[in-house]
Amino acid sequence: MLARQHYSKSTLFSPILLKHNGKCDLTGWVDNCVDLLNTLCIHYVDINVSGQASACQIVKKMQTGQRNNGLSSHAYEQLRAAILRGDFHAGEALFEVRLAEMLGMSRTPVREALQVLARDGFLESTPSRGYSVPRWSIDDVRELFELRETLEGAATRFATLRASAAGIGKLEQLCEQYEQAGEFEAWTLIGTEFHNRIFAMAGNRRINTLLESLKAQIMLTRRSVLEGVHGRREDSVREHRAILEAIRRRDADAAEQLAREHVRLSYQATLRGFPLGR
Repeated sequence: MLARQHYSKSTLFSPILLKHNGKCDLTGWVDNCVDLLNTLCIHYVDINVSGQASACQIVKKMQTGQRNNGLSSHAYEQLRAAILRGDFHAGEALFEVRLAEMLGMSRTPVREALQVLARDGFLESTPSRGYSVPRWSIDDVRELFELRETLEGAATRFATLRASAAGIGKLEQLCEQYEQAGEFEAWTLIGTEFHNRIFAMAGNRRINTLLESLKAQIMLTRRSVLEGVHGRREDSVREHRAILEAIRRRDADAAEQLAREHVRLSYQATLRGFPLGR
């Protein structure tokens, strides 16, 4: 039976308190863990009736939390990839039990992953239905692309003015990878990285913050367009190359206009290929 006793921080972290009545000297272990325990802000420990501290219980709880975090991250990556592949239909409800069985893990990390996916915009969360795949309307798509055209055009202009030789070299590598990628999933990720590099080179944190908030929506539309509209993939390769060449020439006007045109053409393709909600 455990009794609970509270201590101040100075008393809690005394090596004498956490000594195991001569059976197991924990002094060295405690000295090495003081900083970690302080960080965790543990204000009490459990002691049993003989006065022995339950240090092992603390370690087990920490290890359990680390395992859950790892599983949650794995569940997040797997579910996000499934959403981007189109494995779930627009408006489809996602249930913890079914997803846990599919991923071969308990419900807790799946629940945590769903919460983060909803926060990042890959899922919608409603009190009555729980989590579901976003269902897009014509207005949703129009608003997204209007905002993208303005933000990405400005970011590309600033990137052209501020790009380093190393930054341009990285864009060249991404363009080559983009042209050679054989699968849509890799193609989508490389295309996203190409644009993200340009945004980072722009050196404008506020624009980047706004674009980051739209990341999930942009990724969802980008994949659907590339996979669903005939010829869009080849057009996108040429458009990326043209943007890169304008940046290389330090032609900010041309780079901005090409970036805006790239978004407008993507918008037109999205209207033809994206499964919009009704």
